[in-house]
Order: sequence, then structure tokens, then C-alpha cells
Amino acid sequence: MLRRRDFLRLVSTASFSTRHWRLPIDTRRPRALRQGMRVGIVAPAGPVHPRQLQTGIEFFESLGLRVVLGRYLNKGNGYLAAPDRDRAAELSEFLLRPDIDAVVCARGGYGVLRILPLLDFSALAACTKPVIGYSDITALLIALNQRTGLITFHGPMASSQFDSTTAGSFIATLFQFESEYVEGAEMQLTYTDSRFLPIIQGTAEGKLLGGNLSVFCSLLGTPYEPDTRDCILFFEDVGEEPYKIDRMFTQLSLAGKLEGVRGIILGAFTKQSPRSNEGEAENTGSAIIQIVAEQCAQHRIPLLANFPIGHIKSKITLPIGARAVLNATERTLRIIEAPVGSTP
Repeated sequence: MLRRRDFLRLVSTASFSTRHWRLPIDTRRPRALRQGMRVGIVAPAGPVHPRQLQTGIEFFESLGLRVVLGRYLNKGNGYLAAPDRDRAAELSEFLLRPDIDAVVCARGGYGVLRILPLLDFSALAACTKPVIGYSDITALLIALNQRTGLITFHGPMASSQFDSTTAGSFIATLFQFESEYVEGAEMQLTYTDSRFLPIIQGTAEGKLLGGNLSVFCSLLGTPYEPDTRDCILFFEDVGEEPYKIDRMFTQLSLAGKLEGVRGIILGAFTKQSPRSNEGEAENTGSAIIQIVAEQCAQHRIPLLANFPIGHIKSKITLPIGARAVLNATERTLRIIEAPVGSTP
């Protein structure tokens, strides 16, 4: 029988303590994962080849989870896994099917924005399961959280590599083992590392919100525009040169989206020039730090860089909508609100 201690050795940056939680009325926690549950894998954006899912499937099965594959993982042409209506219908189905306990996106790419108008968020308010992904999936995670109050998860996709950091954070954030069925008691997560860079020192408390910066900005001016007030924002991106990051942060500032922000965390900004490879850098980069620091200084926002999120091998799972405390001075992020509810 699996126990949490069997996996604690996988965690490289998380520490834990037990406490009780009181949630705001507008926040909904999904059910924690446990052995025997079913994980559905769908592709709401780009297509994926079956062999790209093998590592993820093996990881989920090692936790005692059963995997259900979507029908439209690669039924379309080009950069979309399937036609918009097919992707939207299957995503909605998996979010609402009672025999599926979590939804993990197969990969990112592009396509989620196209299906947001096809989703019935009134019906999706009944969804009480974890929804996990990053990159283009940012649009889905934010829309679900903002429209239904459900805590969603910026974390690995089924096509990700599950090294010790990625696997450990996923387990610590989402999984509940047999010995942990204690009503109201949940784990508090603390992430700290000497490689985190305190750029603008200070402490902030707020709801976690963010993901891929370019996708986040694409939601501005739409019905799915995120409310950034009282939030700790976190961002990552890939293939965006520093001047484009400057443009996006300037857009956030001009749109008033930095007003009321409590803190900002920067993850990996990989492949920052046409000549660089995605795996060459797993940090924020000095040019982008300087750009964001200028905006944060104007708004008196604490800033921490080099956080392990983004298009990198080792990534942390962050709960969108859960409250957290950022201490940029001490290089620490604490999740102070339980991201998942106890599973009976």
C-alpha cells in the first residue's frame, strides 16, 4: 500500500506541516487524488503522439491511478489536436464525468482560447476535480478559476518529464494517501531554494494567479480577463525575446493589471532568442529581470525570480486561486490555503 513517505524522497524543494484551514466562500477546492481514482488525459490545444504520453502514464499508474485517454488527442491537422467543437465537447465531458477524478492536459501548443466560448461555465461549476497543465493551458486554468471559483493547477502535463522535483511537488500538492484521511487537516507547502533570486525584497500575501505570460495577456479585454487584485502573480514563457516581455508587462501596467498586485514571481523564460535552444537556460534571465523589476519598483511590488516553473524539466505545481505568502527577502513561497479537499 502506498504511503506519502514512499514519495517524500522525491521532493527537492517542498517542506510540510499539518494545520486546519478556513476557505473564502467563493473558493472551491477540488477533491484530493488517491489510489484507484481515474485520471483523464485530453488535448484541448495541440496534438500529441501516443509515445509522448508514455512517461506520464507510467507515473500516474505508479501512484495507483487509472488512466483514461481522450478520443481526440490527435484527430486534427496542423497545430490543433481536433476541431474546436470536438476538443471543447470532450474537455467538458471529462470535466463533468463522475467516473473521472482529475483532468490532466496532454500538452500545450495553441488552441484553448478558441474553445473558451464553447464551454458552459455554469455547468462546469459542478466540477470538483483537479485540472492540471501549463503553457497554453493557462487560459483554461484561469477561466475555470475566475468563472467557477475552482482552484486549478499550473503543473506538469501528461507529456512532461516527471523527475524528482516535478513528481514530488505534484504528489505533495494533489495526492492523499490512506493514512491521511483526516477531516480538515491538510498539508502546507513551503518552497525555498538558494537559487531563487530576491530582486525586490518584501513580503506579500494574496491569491496565486498566473501561468504563461503571453497567454495571460491574450485574455485581457475578453470575457475571461483575470482579476489581479489581491494576487501574487507568477509568470513563465518560451520563445519570447526581452523586448516582447517588455511589451507585455507594459500592457499589464497600462491595463491597470498591476494595481493591487501583492507580489510577482518569475519562472523560466526559455529560448529567448531565435538562436537559443529551449533547454539552454532554466532561469528567468537578467534582461527580463531588469524589465520586470522596473515595473515592480514603480508599483512597490516584491519580486522573486528563478522560480522552477515553465518550459523546463523540473517544475513545481502551483494552485491557482489558493492563498500564499511570498517572502522575496528570504526566497520563500508558502501555500497557506489547502489546495485540495480531503477525499473520503
